[in-house]
Amino acid sequence: MGGPTFNFRGDLEILDRPAGDSLRKTVFEDSNLTQYWLDGKELRLNIYREHEAAPTYNSVELTILTKTSDEGVYDGRYTLAIYDAAADTDQDGKPVEVTGKVSCGAE
Repeated sequence: MGGPTFNFRGDLEILDRPAGDSLRKTVFEDSNLTQYWLDGKELRLNIYREHEAAPTYNSVELTILTKTSDEGVYDGRYTLAIYDAAADTDQDGKPVEVTGKVSCGAE
């Protein structure tokens, strides 16, 4: 069985977004952790949050896939998917994705 999460919280800032843009800063809480796996050598998280922008919505989804390298330290990759309704001019509904390396910890 995988371990549970307690007091999950995270702050995300997308530096490429303009200042004042609602998608630039996102705070994640327990309710945004849609899926997780913490078991032995793996830590996997899927975190999703919608930003209301009437009459449509924007969203940010962060997926983290890691393996432990040291006790409590997890290294791996992330995918950040950003959906901006205003920038979706061709109405295809596809988010912009950014990937990279990540390092995080768990107790």
